[in-house]
Amino acid sequence: MIIQGKSGSGKRIFCRHLEETLWNNYINDSRQSIPVYISFPKVYHLNNEQDIILHALQGKNISKESMHAIREKVLFVFIMNDFDEIFDKYNQNDNNEKYFYDRFHLNQWNAKVI
Repeated sequence: MIIQGKSGSGKRIFCRHLEETLWNNYINDSRQSIPVYISFPKVYHLNNEQDIILHALQGKNISKESMHAIREKVLFVFIMNDFDEIFDKYNQNDNNEKYFYDRFHLNQWNAKVI
């Protein structure tokens, strides 16, 4: 899902509200997806594009060992925000992968991407 809107239209607030709602759903039913809000400017690094999810989860104090253990067992919802703020760097990188789903190795996670 892609959420588009003009600057200041409330996209970030909506994403944070969505994250909170999904957390509440997870707390009430652990079979639900775990939401992970990802702000691209905080976790994006040209040299480690494929590790963007690892960086985001480490920022939430989840160890690499835990991540590898839960990567395929737990259902996640990645709520990604501020792609426009890193787009120039992303676009200038000479990575052969065109689409961020492939470049960020999102297929390695049992996840939905927003």
